[in-house]
Amino acid sequence: MKKRFAIFLLFASPLIFSLTATSQSCTSAVCNAASPGESDVLAALPSSNNSNSTVVVNIPSGTAAWNTGFKYSIPAAVTNLTIQGATNVNCSGTAGTSSYSCSASDATVIQDSYQSNTSLMTFVTGGSSSYFRITGLTLAGGSIGGSYPKYNGIVQILSGTTQNFRIDHNHFNDATYSPANQPVWFRTFAPIAGVADHNRIDQTSTAYPFTFAIDGAIGDNIGNADGTWAKPTAWGSPTSFYIESNYMTGGVINDCGEGGAFVARYNTFVNATVAIQTHATKSTAGPARGCRMYEAYHNYIVGPTGAGALDAAVGSKNGSALIWGNTMASGYYRFFHGCTDRNCETNNEVATPSGWGYCGTTPFSNGIGSPWDGNTDLASGYPCLDGLGRGQTTQSLNGSDFPGRLNAATGTISWPQQYLEPIYLFMNNLSGPQYGQEMLISDTSSQNNRDYYFDCGALNSTCTGGFTGSAGTGFGPLSARPATCKAGAGGTYQKSPTGSYGVAYFATDANGGNGELYVCSSTNTWTGIYQPYTFPHPLVSGTVAQTPSAPPAPTGLVGSVL
Repeated sequence: MKKRFAIFLLFASPLIFSLTATSQSCTSAVCNAASPGESDVLAALPSSNNSNSTVVVNIPSGTAAWNTGFKYSIPAAVTNLTIQGATNVNCSGTAGTSSYSCSASDATVIQDSYQSNTSLMTFVTGGSSSYFRITGLTLAGGSIGGSYPKYNGIVQILSGTTQNFRIDHNHFNDATYSPANQPVWFRTFAPIAGVADHNRIDQTSTAYPFTFAIDGAIGDNIGNADGTWAKPTAWGSPTSFYIESNYMTGGVINDCGEGGAFVARYNTFVNATVAIQTHATKSTAGPARGCRMYEAYHNYIVGPTGAGALDAAVGSKNGSALIWGNTMASGYYRFFHGCTDRNCETNNEVATPSGWGYCGTTPFSNGIGSPWDGNTDLASGYPCLDGLGRGQTTQSLNGSDFPGRLNAATGTISWPQQYLEPIYLFMNNLSGPQYGQEMLISDTSSQNNRDYYFDCGALNSTCTGGFTGSAGTGFGPLSARPATCKAGAGGTYQKSPTGSYGVAYFATDANGGNGELYVCSSTNTWTGIYQPYTFPHPLVSGTVAQTPSAPPAPTGLVGSVL
Protein backbone atom coordinates (compact mmCIF):
# COMPACT_ATOMS: atom_id res chain seq x y z
CA MET A 1 0.00 0.00 0.00
CA LYS A 2 1.24 3.46 -0.81
CA LYS A 3 1.85 5.64 2.18
CA ARG A 4 -0.50 8.57 2.62
CA PHE A 5 0.73 12.07 3.19
CA ALA A 6 -0.29 13.00 6.72
CA ILE A 7 0.50 15.96 8.92
CA PHE A 8 -0.32 15.87 12.59
CA LEU A 9 -1.69 18.97 14.25
CA LEU A 10 0.83 20.55 16.57
CA PHE A 11 -0.73 23.91 17.22
CA ALA A 12 -1.00 24.96 20.83
CA SER A 13 -1.91 28.20 22.49
CA PRO A 14 0.98 30.15 23.99
CA LEU A 15 1.61 29.00 27.55
CA ILE A 16 2.32 30.77 30.82
CA PHE A 17 6.04 31.08 31.40
CA SER A 18 7.83 30.23 34.60
CA LEU A 19 10.30 33.11 34.52
CA THR A 20 9.90 36.64 33.26
CA ALA A 21 12.82 38.81 32.27
CA THR A 22 13.04 41.13 35.26
CA SER A 23 16.75 40.85 36.04
CA GLN A 24 18.39 42.50 33.02
CA SER A 25 21.13 44.88 34.02
CA CYS A 26 22.83 45.92 30.78
CA THR A 27 22.48 49.56 29.75
CA SER A 28 25.36 49.54 27.23
CA ALA A 29 25.48 49.16 23.47
CA VAL A 30 27.46 45.93 23.91
CA CYS A 31 26.21 43.48 26.55
CA ASN A 32 28.38 40.45 27.35
CA ALA A 33 26.88 37.45 29.10
CA ALA A 34 29.16 35.83 31.67
CA SER A 35 28.26 32.33 30.37
CA PRO A 36 25.66 30.57 28.18
CA GLY A 37 23.67 29.83 31.35
CA GLU A 38 20.11 31.04 31.41
CA SER A 39 20.50 33.51 34.29
CA ASP A 40 23.61 35.03 32.70
CA VAL A 41 21.95 35.38 29.30
CA LEU A 42 18.90 36.90 30.95
CA ALA A 43 21.05 39.41 32.84
CA ALA A 44 22.83 40.43 29.64
CA LEU A 45 19.68 41.35 27.77
CA PRO A 46 19.22 45.13 27.54
CA SER A 47 17.30 46.51 30.48
CA SER A 48 14.31 48.78 30.22
CA ASN A 49 16.68 51.67 31.02
CA ASN A 50 18.93 50.95 28.04
CA SER A 51 18.71 54.03 25.79
CA ASN A 52 20.90 52.70 22.97
CA SER A 53 19.05 52.13 19.72
CA THR A 54 21.52 49.42 18.64
CA VAL A 55 22.53 46.72 21.10
CA VAL A 56 24.59 43.54 20.62
CA VAL A 57 24.38 40.78 23.24
CA ASN A 58 27.36 38.42 23.14
CA ILE A 59 27.01 34.91 24.57
CA PRO A 60 30.44 33.26 25.02
CA SER A 61 31.63 29.75 24.28
CA GLY A 62 30.56 27.02 26.66
CA THR A 63 27.78 24.53 27.29
CA ALA A 64 24.83 25.18 29.56
CA ALA A 65 21.77 23.07 30.35
CA TRP A 66 18.65 25.20 30.73
CA ASN A 67 16.10 23.85 33.20
CA THR A 68 13.58 26.64 32.75
CA GLY A 69 12.71 29.38 30.28
CA PHE A 70 12.12 33.12 30.13
CA LYS A 71 9.88 35.67 28.45
CA TYR A 72 11.50 38.94 27.37
CA SER A 73 10.12 42.13 25.81
CA ILE A 74 12.63 44.17 23.83
CA PRO A 75 12.70 47.75 25.22
CA ALA A 76 11.10 50.35 22.98
CA ALA A 77 14.32 52.35 22.75
CA VAL A 78 16.25 49.34 21.40
CA THR A 79 15.25 49.23 17.76
CA ASN A 80 18.16 47.04 16.62
CA LEU A 81 18.97 44.03 18.79
CA THR A 82 21.37 41.20 17.96
CA ILE A 83 21.86 38.16 20.19
CA GLN A 84 24.92 36.25 19.05
CA GLY A 85 26.91 33.30 20.24
CA ALA A 86 30.26 31.89 19.18
CA THR A 87 29.04 28.87 17.18
CA ASN A 88 30.22 29.04 13.59
CA VAL A 89 28.15 27.60 10.72
CA ASN A 90 30.04 27.46 7.47
CA CYS A 91 28.11 26.83 4.25
CA SER A 92 29.76 25.98 0.95
CA GLY A 93 28.70 25.12 -2.58
CA THR A 94 25.77 26.52 -4.53
CA ALA A 95 22.59 26.91 -2.48
CA GLY A 96 19.76 24.72 -3.66
CA THR A 97 21.97 22.17 -5.42
CA SER A 98 23.66 18.86 -4.60
CA SER A 99 26.94 20.71 -3.94
CA TYR A 100 25.54 22.70 -1.03
CA SER A 101 26.26 21.81 2.59
CA CYS A 102 26.62 23.53 5.95
CA SER A 103 28.85 22.37 8.79
CA ALA A 104 28.75 23.58 12.38
CA SER A 105 31.52 24.23 14.90
CA ASP A 106 29.58 24.13 18.14
CA ALA A 107 30.91 26.68 20.60
CA THR A 108 27.94 28.30 22.35
CA VAL A 109 25.74 25.32 23.24
CA ILE A 110 22.40 25.72 25.00
CA GLN A 111 20.85 22.39 25.93
CA ASP A 112 17.11 21.98 26.38
CA SER A 113 16.77 20.24 29.76
CA TYR A 114 13.49 21.96 30.57
CA GLN A 115 10.92 19.32 31.56
CA SER A 116 8.05 21.25 30.09
CA ASN A 117 6.49 22.04 26.72
CA THR A 118 7.12 25.71 27.44
CA SER A 119 9.66 27.52 25.25
CA LEU A 120 13.19 28.23 26.45
CA MET A 121 13.19 31.74 25.01
CA THR A 122 10.08 33.80 24.34
CA PHE A 123 10.38 37.27 22.84
CA VAL A 124 8.12 40.24 22.26
CA THR A 125 9.63 42.32 19.47
CA GLY A 126 9.35 45.98 18.61
CA GLY A 127 7.49 47.75 15.82
CA SER A 128 7.53 47.02 12.11
CA SER A 129 10.74 48.95 11.36
CA SER A 130 12.70 47.38 14.24
CA TYR A 131 15.46 44.82 13.67
CA PHE A 132 16.02 41.63 15.66
CA ARG A 133 18.62 38.94 15.00
CA ILE A 134 19.54 35.61 16.65
CA THR A 135 22.79 34.10 15.39
CA GLY A 136 25.71 31.85 16.32
CA LEU A 137 23.91 29.56 18.76
CA THR A 138 23.83 25.79 19.05
CA LEU A 139 20.46 24.70 20.38
CA ALA A 140 20.65 21.04 21.31
CA GLY A 141 18.77 18.36 23.17
CA GLY A 142 19.49 17.76 26.84
CA SER A 143 18.33 15.41 29.57
CA ILE A 144 14.57 15.86 29.84
CA GLY A 145 13.32 12.57 31.32
CA GLY A 146 10.28 12.39 29.04
CA SER A 147 8.66 13.70 25.87
CA TYR A 148 8.45 17.48 25.62
CA PRO A 149 8.12 18.41 21.94
CA LYS A 150 7.66 22.10 22.74
CA TYR A 151 4.96 22.75 20.18
CA ASN A 152 5.39 26.49 20.68
CA GLY A 153 9.09 26.31 19.82
CA ILE A 154 12.37 26.20 21.68
CA VAL A 155 12.54 29.85 20.56
CA GLN A 156 9.22 31.67 20.24
CA ILE A 157 8.17 35.10 19.02
CA LEU A 158 4.98 35.68 20.96
CA SER A 159 4.04 39.14 19.70
CA GLY A 160 5.42 42.25 18.06
CA THR A 161 5.42 43.39 14.44
CA THR A 162 9.04 43.59 13.31
CA GLN A 163 9.41 43.06 9.56
CA ASN A 164 13.17 42.63 9.94
CA PHE A 165 13.77 39.44 11.90
CA ARG A 166 16.74 37.25 11.06
CA ILE A 167 17.67 33.89 12.58
CA ASP A 168 20.87 32.63 10.97
CA HIS A 169 24.09 30.65 11.27
CA ASN A 170 22.70 28.52 14.09
CA HIS A 171 22.91 24.77 14.66
CA PHE A 172 19.71 22.98 15.72
CA ASN A 173 20.41 19.42 16.84
CA ASP A 174 17.98 17.00 18.48
CA ALA A 175 20.37 14.01 18.47
CA THR A 176 21.56 14.73 22.01
CA TYR A 177 18.16 14.47 23.71
CA SER A 178 17.82 11.88 26.48
CA PRO A 179 15.37 10.29 25.93
CA ALA A 180 14.73 11.01 22.25
CA ASN A 181 12.54 14.05 21.69
CA GLN A 182 11.04 15.89 18.70
CA PRO A 183 10.91 19.63 19.34
CA VAL A 184 9.73 22.54 17.24
CA TRP A 185 12.82 24.74 17.12
CA PHE A 186 11.29 28.10 16.27
CA ARG A 187 7.71 29.33 16.16
CA THR A 188 6.21 32.74 15.65
CA PHE A 189 2.68 33.66 16.64
CA ALA A 190 3.44 37.27 15.75
CA PRO A 191 2.89 38.96 12.37
CA ILE A 192 6.61 39.26 11.68
CA ALA A 193 8.58 38.98 8.45
CA GLY A 194 12.23 38.26 7.80
CA VAL A 195 14.52 35.37 7.01
CA ALA A 196 15.96 32.15 8.43
CA ASP A 197 19.20 31.49 6.59
CA HIS A 198 22.44 29.50 6.69
CA ASN A 199 21.33 27.27 9.56
CA ARG A 200 22.44 23.66 10.03
CA ILE A 201 19.49 21.54 11.16
CA ASP A 202 19.93 17.94 12.35
CA GLN A 203 16.71 16.12 13.19
CA THR A 204 17.07 12.43 13.89
CA SER A 205 13.41 11.54 13.56
CA THR A 206 11.49 10.84 10.37
CA ALA A 207 8.30 11.96 12.07
CA TYR A 208 7.25 15.60 12.33
CA PRO A 209 9.65 17.78 14.30
CA PHE A 210 9.32 21.19 12.63
CA THR A 211 12.18 23.65 12.39
CA PHE A 212 10.42 26.93 11.55
CA ALA A 213 6.69 27.23 12.29
CA ILE A 214 5.05 30.34 10.83
CA ASP A 215 1.74 31.16 12.50
CA GLY A 216 1.61 34.94 12.36
CA ALA A 217 -0.95 36.58 10.07
CA ILE A 218 0.53 39.79 8.69
CA GLY A 219 -2.05 42.53 8.12
CA ASP A 220 -4.80 40.80 10.08
CA ASN A 221 -6.90 43.72 11.29
CA ILE A 222 -9.88 41.50 12.09
CA GLY A 223 -8.67 38.41 13.96
CA ASN A 224 -8.25 34.66 13.44
CA ALA A 225 -6.45 35.54 10.15
CA ASP A 226 -9.68 36.79 8.55
CA GLY A 227 -8.11 40.16 7.72
CA THR A 228 -5.16 38.48 6.02
CA TRP A 229 -7.36 36.23 3.87
CA ALA A 230 -9.38 39.30 2.83
CA LYS A 231 -6.27 41.00 1.39
CA PRO A 232 -4.68 40.32 -2.01
CA THR A 233 -2.21 37.45 -2.21
CA ALA A 234 1.27 38.98 -1.89
CA TRP A 235 3.38 36.94 -4.32
CA GLY A 236 7.08 37.81 -4.36
CA SER A 237 6.64 40.12 -1.40
CA PRO A 238 8.87 40.93 1.60
CA THR A 239 5.87 40.33 3.88
CA SER A 240 6.41 36.56 3.76
CA PHE A 241 8.82 34.77 6.08
CA TYR A 242 11.77 33.50 4.02
CA ILE A 243 13.49 30.18 4.72
CA GLU A 244 16.57 30.09 2.50
CA SER A 245 20.06 28.64 2.15
CA ASN A 246 19.65 26.17 5.02
CA TYR A 247 20.89 22.57 5.23
CA MET A 248 18.59 20.08 6.98
CA THR A 249 18.66 16.36 7.70
CA GLY A 250 15.48 14.57 8.80
CA GLY A 251 12.28 16.17 10.03
CA VAL A 252 10.37 18.96 8.28
CA ILE A 253 11.77 22.42 7.57
CA ASN A 254 8.53 24.27 8.22
CA ASP A 255 5.01 24.45 9.48
CA CYS A 256 2.50 27.14 8.54
CA GLY A 257 -0.98 27.97 9.78
CA GLU A 258 -3.16 30.73 11.23
CA GLY A 259 -2.77 32.92 8.13
CA GLY A 260 1.00 32.62 7.91
CA ALA A 261 2.89 33.03 4.63
CA PHE A 262 6.35 31.71 3.83
CA VAL A 263 8.88 31.20 1.05
CA ALA A 264 11.20 28.17 1.10
CA ARG A 265 14.01 28.60 -1.42
CA TYR A 266 17.57 27.50 -2.13
CA ASN A 267 17.61 24.95 0.71
CA THR A 268 19.02 21.42 0.75
CA PHE A 269 16.92 18.73 2.44
CA VAL A 270 18.32 15.26 3.12
CA ASN A 271 16.03 12.43 4.33
CA ALA A 272 13.29 14.85 5.25
CA THR A 273 9.93 13.41 6.24
CA VAL A 274 8.33 16.12 4.13
CA ALA A 275 10.46 18.92 2.82
CA ILE A 276 7.74 21.59 2.69
CA GLN A 277 4.12 21.54 3.89
CA THR A 278 1.22 23.51 5.39
CA HIS A 279 -1.67 23.24 7.83
CA ALA A 280 -5.29 23.73 6.86
CA THR A 281 -8.42 25.49 7.99
CA LYS A 282 -10.19 22.76 9.98
CA SER A 283 -12.07 22.24 13.22
CA THR A 284 -9.21 20.51 15.03
CA ALA A 285 -7.10 23.65 14.46
CA GLY A 286 -9.80 25.86 15.95
CA PRO A 287 -11.30 29.08 14.62
CA ALA A 288 -8.08 30.41 13.09
CA ARG A 289 -7.70 29.98 9.32
CA GLY A 290 -4.96 27.88 7.72
CA CYS A 291 -1.74 28.86 5.95
CA ARG A 292 -2.41 31.77 3.59
CA MET A 293 0.07 31.04 0.78
CA TYR A 294 3.59 29.89 0.04
CA GLU A 295 6.32 29.75 -2.56
CA ALA A 296 8.81 26.90 -2.85
CA TYR A 297 11.58 27.09 -5.41
CA HIS A 298 15.16 26.07 -6.16
CA ASN A 299 15.31 23.55 -3.31
CA TYR A 300 17.34 20.34 -3.56
CA ILE A 301 15.57 17.36 -2.01
CA VAL A 302 16.91 13.87 -1.24
CA GLY A 303 14.71 11.40 0.61
CA PRO A 304 15.12 7.89 2.01
CA THR A 305 14.93 5.21 -0.66
CA GLY A 306 13.60 1.67 -0.92
CA ALA A 307 11.34 0.49 1.87
CA GLY A 308 11.87 3.76 3.73
CA ALA A 309 10.60 5.89 0.88
CA LEU A 310 8.03 8.45 1.97
CA ASP A 311 4.90 9.70 0.28
CA ALA A 312 5.61 13.19 -1.05
CA ALA A 313 8.41 15.71 -0.88
CA VAL A 314 6.10 18.73 -0.93
CA GLY A 315 2.52 19.02 0.28
CA SER A 316 -0.30 21.49 0.58
CA LYS A 317 -3.40 21.41 2.73
CA ASN A 318 -5.12 24.55 1.49
CA GLY A 319 -4.74 27.86 -0.29
CA SER A 320 -2.50 28.74 -3.19
CA ALA A 321 1.15 28.01 -3.88
CA LEU A 322 3.86 28.51 -6.48
CA ILE A 323 6.15 25.47 -6.57
CA TRP A 324 8.85 25.65 -9.18
CA GLY A 325 12.46 24.96 -10.11
CA ASN A 326 12.98 22.34 -7.38
CA THR A 327 15.04 19.17 -7.76
CA MET A 328 13.84 15.93 -6.21
CA ALA A 329 16.82 13.63 -6.54
CA SER A 330 15.40 10.48 -4.94
CA GLY A 331 13.43 8.87 -2.20
CA TYR A 332 9.75 9.77 -2.46
CA TYR A 333 6.77 8.12 -4.11
CA ARG A 334 5.83 11.44 -5.68
CA PHE A 335 6.78 15.09 -5.66
CA PHE A 336 3.56 16.80 -4.53
CA HIS A 337 0.48 15.75 -2.56
CA GLY A 338 -2.50 18.07 -2.16
CA CYS A 339 -5.34 17.42 0.25
CA THR A 340 -7.99 19.78 1.63
CA ASP A 341 -8.39 18.24 5.07
CA ARG A 342 -12.09 18.98 5.43
CA ASN A 343 -12.68 17.04 2.22
CA CYS A 344 -10.16 14.22 2.11
CA GLU A 345 -8.78 13.49 5.58
CA THR A 346 -10.42 11.47 8.35
CA ASN A 347 -10.33 14.35 10.83
CA ASN A 348 -13.36 14.61 13.07
CA GLU A 349 -14.97 17.75 11.70
CA VAL A 350 -17.33 19.57 14.04
CA ALA A 351 -20.51 20.75 12.33
CA THR A 352 -21.46 24.43 12.23
CA PRO A 353 -21.87 26.59 14.22
CA SER A 354 -19.36 24.98 16.60
CA GLY A 355 -16.85 24.13 13.87
CA TRP A 356 -16.15 24.38 10.14
CA GLY A 357 -17.92 21.15 9.17
CA TYR A 358 -17.00 18.82 6.33
CA CYS A 359 -16.57 20.15 2.81
CA GLY A 360 -19.07 18.12 0.79
CA THR A 361 -21.73 15.62 1.69
CA THR A 362 -19.86 12.44 0.74
CA PRO A 363 -16.13 12.28 1.63
CA PHE A 364 -15.59 11.25 5.28
CA SER A 365 -18.61 13.33 6.18
CA ASN A 366 -21.92 13.02 7.93
CA GLY A 367 -23.88 13.71 4.75
CA ILE A 368 -24.50 17.32 5.70
CA GLY A 369 -21.62 19.37 4.28
CA SER A 370 -21.07 22.96 5.37
CA PRO A 371 -22.50 26.39 4.44
CA TRP A 372 -18.95 27.79 4.72
CA ASP A 373 -18.27 26.27 1.31
CA GLY A 374 -19.45 27.30 -2.15
CA ASN A 375 -21.37 24.04 -2.69
CA THR A 376 -21.79 24.45 -6.43
CA ASP A 377 -21.37 20.68 -6.26
CA LEU A 378 -22.98 19.40 -3.07
CA ALA A 379 -21.15 16.07 -2.99
CA SER A 380 -17.65 17.61 -3.02
CA GLY A 381 -18.62 20.99 -1.54
CA TYR A 382 -16.71 22.76 -4.31
CA PRO A 383 -15.28 25.23 -3.77
CA CYS A 384 -14.08 24.45 -0.25
CA LEU A 385 -13.33 27.38 2.02
CA ASP A 386 -9.57 27.97 1.83
CA GLY A 387 -9.27 24.79 -0.21
CA LEU A 388 -6.59 23.99 -2.77
CA GLY A 389 -6.23 26.90 -5.16
CA ARG A 390 -8.29 29.39 -3.15
CA GLY A 391 -7.01 32.86 -2.31
CA GLN A 392 -8.45 36.24 -1.38
CA THR A 393 -11.99 36.43 -0.01
CA THR A 394 -14.11 39.29 -1.33
CA GLN A 395 -16.20 39.08 1.82
CA SER A 396 -14.39 38.85 5.15
CA LEU A 397 -15.31 36.75 8.13
CA ASN A 398 -15.90 38.48 11.46
CA GLY A 399 -12.82 37.32 13.38
CA SER A 400 -14.85 35.64 16.14
CA ASP A 401 -14.34 32.27 17.75
CA PHE A 402 -16.88 29.47 17.45
CA PRO A 403 -19.84 29.47 17.77
CA GLY A 404 -20.03 33.15 16.82
CA ARG A 405 -18.04 32.79 13.59
CA LEU A 406 -19.91 34.48 10.70
CA ASN A 407 -19.49 36.01 7.29
CA ALA A 408 -19.31 39.70 8.24
CA ALA A 409 -20.93 40.79 4.96
CA THR A 410 -24.01 38.58 5.29
CA GLY A 411 -24.24 38.12 9.05
CA THR A 412 -24.65 34.40 8.47
CA ILE A 413 -22.49 31.29 8.09
CA SER A 414 -21.93 31.49 4.34
CA TRP A 415 -19.34 31.19 1.57
CA PRO A 416 -17.26 34.43 1.54
CA GLN A 417 -16.89 34.63 -2.27
CA GLN A 418 -13.28 33.47 -2.46
CA TYR A 419 -11.16 33.94 -5.57
CA LEU A 420 -9.74 31.03 -7.49
CA GLU A 421 -5.94 31.43 -7.39
CA PRO A 422 -4.65 28.04 -8.57
CA ILE A 423 -1.59 26.17 -7.39
CA TYR A 424 1.07 26.28 -10.11
CA LEU A 425 3.92 23.78 -10.44
CA PHE A 426 6.57 24.23 -13.12
CA MET A 427 10.25 23.66 -13.98
CA ASN A 428 10.64 20.95 -11.32
CA ASN A 429 13.30 18.32 -11.99
CA LEU A 430 11.84 15.03 -10.76
CA SER A 431 14.56 12.51 -11.30
CA GLY A 432 13.63 10.20 -8.46
CA PRO A 433 9.91 9.62 -7.85
CA GLN A 434 9.36 5.96 -7.00
CA TYR A 435 6.18 5.73 -9.04
CA GLY A 436 6.99 8.35 -11.65
CA GLN A 437 4.23 10.66 -10.42
CA GLU A 438 4.56 14.38 -10.15
CA MET A 439 1.50 14.90 -8.02
CA LEU A 440 -1.43 13.33 -6.23
CA ILE A 441 -4.57 15.25 -5.30
CA SER A 442 -6.64 13.37 -2.75
CA ASP A 443 -9.68 15.55 -2.29
CA THR A 444 -12.70 15.25 -4.57
CA SER A 445 -13.26 19.00 -4.85
CA SER A 446 -10.16 19.80 -6.93
CA GLN A 447 -9.50 19.35 -10.63
CA ASN A 448 -6.46 19.54 -12.87
CA ASN A 449 -6.38 22.61 -15.13
CA ARG A 450 -8.76 24.45 -12.83
CA ASP A 451 -7.57 24.41 -9.22
CA TYR A 452 -4.00 23.40 -10.02
CA TYR A 453 -1.80 23.39 -13.09
CA PHE A 454 1.46 21.54 -13.50
CA ASP A 455 4.30 21.02 -15.93
CA CYS A 456 3.51 19.87 -19.44
CA GLY A 457 5.29 16.70 -20.47
CA ALA A 458 5.21 12.97 -19.88
CA LEU A 459 3.75 13.34 -16.38
CA ASN A 460 0.88 15.61 -17.48
CA SER A 461 -1.30 13.82 -20.00
CA THR A 462 -3.33 16.96 -20.71
CA CYS A 463 -0.41 18.50 -22.59
CA THR A 464 2.08 15.74 -23.41
CA GLY A 465 2.89 17.36 -26.74
CA GLY A 466 4.21 20.47 -25.05
CA PHE A 467 2.71 23.71 -23.80
CA THR A 468 0.36 25.36 -26.29
CA GLY A 469 -1.57 27.64 -23.95
CA SER A 470 -4.54 25.28 -23.64
CA ALA A 471 -3.56 23.30 -20.50
CA GLY A 472 -0.88 23.00 -17.83
CA THR A 473 2.03 25.37 -17.25
CA GLY A 474 4.85 26.22 -19.59
CA PHE A 475 8.20 27.91 -19.32
CA GLY A 476 10.92 29.28 -21.54
CA PRO A 477 11.87 32.62 -23.08
CA LEU A 478 9.18 35.27 -23.27
CA SER A 479 9.37 35.17 -27.05
CA ALA A 480 8.20 31.53 -27.01
CA ARG A 481 5.05 32.21 -24.99
CA PRO A 482 1.99 31.20 -27.06
CA ALA A 483 -0.16 34.02 -28.40
CA THR A 484 -3.32 32.21 -27.37
CA CYS A 485 -4.26 30.96 -23.90
CA LYS A 486 -7.17 29.42 -22.03
CA ALA A 487 -8.61 31.32 -19.09
CA GLY A 488 -9.74 29.69 -15.88
CA ALA A 489 -13.15 29.02 -14.45
CA GLY A 490 -13.32 32.27 -12.49
CA GLY A 491 -12.94 33.27 -8.89
CA THR A 492 -16.37 33.24 -7.24
CA TYR A 493 -19.24 31.14 -8.55
CA GLN A 494 -17.63 31.30 -11.99
CA LYS A 495 -17.24 35.08 -11.77
CA SER A 496 -14.30 37.19 -10.71
CA PRO A 497 -13.83 40.95 -10.92
CA THR A 498 -10.06 40.44 -11.11
CA GLY A 499 -10.18 38.03 -14.03
CA SER A 500 -9.89 34.26 -14.21
CA TYR A 501 -6.55 32.62 -13.51
CA GLY A 502 -6.07 29.92 -16.10
CA VAL A 503 -3.00 28.37 -17.69
CA ALA A 504 0.36 29.91 -16.81
CA TYR A 505 3.72 30.53 -18.44
CA PHE A 506 7.00 31.35 -16.67
CA ALA A 507 9.17 33.58 -18.82
CA THR A 508 12.69 32.63 -17.73
CA ASP A 509 14.39 35.64 -19.33
CA ALA A 510 11.99 38.28 -17.97
CA ASN A 511 12.64 40.41 -14.89
CA GLY A 512 16.36 40.73 -15.58
CA GLY A 513 16.71 36.97 -16.01
CA ASN A 514 15.04 36.16 -12.67
CA GLY A 515 11.82 35.18 -14.40
CA GLU A 516 8.19 36.25 -14.28
CA LEU A 517 4.99 34.20 -14.11
CA TYR A 518 2.17 35.13 -16.47
CA VAL A 519 -1.35 33.74 -16.11
CA CYS A 520 -4.16 33.69 -18.63
CA SER A 521 -6.48 36.22 -16.99
CA SER A 522 -9.01 36.15 -19.83
CA THR A 523 -9.07 34.43 -23.20
CA ASN A 524 -5.80 35.11 -25.03
CA THR A 525 -4.75 37.70 -22.43
CA TRP A 526 -1.55 37.17 -20.43
CA THR A 527 -1.13 39.01 -17.12
CA GLY A 528 2.05 39.02 -15.04
CA ILE A 529 1.32 38.18 -11.40
CA TYR A 530 4.66 37.16 -9.91
CA GLN A 531 8.35 37.99 -9.84
CA PRO A 532 10.64 36.21 -7.35
CA TYR A 533 11.79 38.38 -4.46
CA THR A 534 15.40 39.50 -4.25
CA PHE A 535 17.87 36.70 -3.52
CA PRO A 536 19.68 36.64 -1.18
CA HIS A 537 17.11 38.23 1.11
CA PRO A 538 18.06 41.87 1.77
CA LEU A 539 18.57 41.12 5.48
CA VAL A 540 21.26 38.62 4.51
CA SER A 541 23.01 41.29 2.47
CA GLY A 542 22.42 43.96 5.12
CA THR A 543 20.76 46.27 2.62
CA VAL A 544 17.29 46.81 4.10
CA ALA A 545 16.83 50.57 4.01
CA GLN A 546 14.76 51.04 7.15
CA THR A 547 17.17 49.20 9.44
CA PRO A 548 20.89 49.37 10.18
CA SER A 549 23.03 46.76 8.48
CA ALA A 550 23.25 43.43 10.25
CA PRO A 551 26.58 42.52 11.85
CA PRO A 552 28.58 39.73 10.22
CA ALA A 553 28.17 36.11 11.28
CA PRO A 554 30.03 35.53 14.55
CA THR A 555 33.28 33.59 14.65
CA GLY A 556 35.21 32.73 17.81
CA LEU A 557 33.68 35.37 20.07
CA VAL A 558 34.83 35.55 23.69
CA GLY A 559 32.54 37.04 26.31
CA SER A 560 33.57 39.04 29.35
CA VAL A 561 31.71 40.51 32.28
CA LEU A 562 31.21 44.27 32.24
